[in-house]
Amino acid sequence: MIQYPAAEEGLGRLWRAELASLTATSLFPDRESLASVLKVDKSRIPQWASDADGQGFSAETARRIGWVYLVASRLLQMYLPETAWKWLQGKNPLLGGRQPLTLLQEGMFEEVLGAIEQDDAHSYA
Repeated sequence: MIQYPAAEEGLGRLWRAELASLTATSLFPDRESLASVLKVDKSRIPQWASDADGQGFSAETARRIGWVYLVASRLLQMYLPETAWKWLQGKNPLLGGRQPLTLLQEGMFEEVLGAIEQDDAHSYA
């Protein structure tokens, strides 16, 4: 089981940096797409990006940012942003025919990371 650190005091800047990275990767085509995965209003994303201490979001949102950052980073190691976005939107047999994007919205981050790892392992087989 992959463990992502809980939002603790002093980690706010890390979450803010990860959020900035997510918005800059071009994986999510717009703020609305990223906001839907993070389960927040899209207007919150630029507010957080300018938050000096990175403490403007809840522990749950910080956790989601961390997981989505891991998913995005892993996908972008394998695919160009446009292909990675299509992977997130497509029905995936490794996930029972469900869309990875829907699973991310439901908080099923480990399942999505597992499917990414399986896809990567098969690409080298």
